[in-house]
Amino acid sequence: MDESACAGRYVDYSETAVAEECYTDTILFFHASWCPECRAFEKAIENGTVPKKAQILKVDYDSATDLRKKYEVTIQSTFVRVDTTGERVKLWSGYGQDKSVDAILENTR
Repeated sequence: MDESACAGRYVDYSETAVAEECYTDTILFFHASWCPECRAFEKAIENGTVPKKAQILKVDYDSATDLRKKYEVTIQSTFVRVDTTGERVKLWSGYGQDKSVDAILENTR
């Protein structure tokens, strides 16, 4: 596989993105546009560096009710680490927490 294909990224959620095997760290970010915490996290992600082989996938909190139910997400600004099959590995609510890519990766290990 092309090495650049595994560059760290922040993109919208898709099942295809979750299944991309070159990513060893896949984190779903349950984001709501009306949420100040979510906007602060998004700014931190966009201004930070997502490391190689890591991806943060933005999930629309308001419309993704099936995903919220599947991963037991009860509040926006929640991050869920999943494996390549989409199974939940760890859930972390970032609400009121440090806004950084490092904090997201560290708290979802």
